[in-house]
Amino acid sequence: MLRYETTPGVAATPDTTWPDNLPIQRDRDRPAVVMIAQPACTCTRASVGELEAVISRYPGRAKVFVIFEHNRQGVDPRQSSLWQAASRIADATVLVDETGGMCRQFHAATSGQVFVYDRNGILRYSGGITSSRGHAGESDGSRAIGALLGGQSAETATTPVFGCSLD
Repeated sequence: MLRYETTPGVAATPDTTWPDNLPIQRDRDRPAVVMIAQPACTCTRASVGELEAVISRYPGRAKVFVIFEHNRQGVDPRQSSLWQAASRIADATVLVDETGGMCRQFHAATSGQVFVYDRNGILRYSGGITSSRGHAGESDGSRAIGALLGGQSAETATTPVFGCSLD
């Protein structure tokens, strides 16, 4: 069990700039924070909670997108408690990627993957926001995201992602 909890999922290999042709628009006056989520992933509950905690420390400093993968097992993300938790994040737009196109454009492979783009659309961080699967509490990822939202440099630009594989 410990091995499973501490084994990261596949990290994204995103482009270094905001993806073209997305149906969502970043705010050009502040950073964009994107989390990719799988609605049936119990590990992602901690990731959403950590994202809410970081964003609450920097009110108004970022435009947040939580993008739920369309689940092929019949779980409607909009009916999940995870959707409700994500909807409580300040300045967050929560949506379903019905076709999988957005997840592919971000090159996301694991639920809980977070991306931070500066106001010019340059990728500054890509990784997880927890230190293991389902583990709430401060992590290298949450510290990096917080530093970026606080106008500082992050000590790391990437961290492991702990969550379920995207379909």
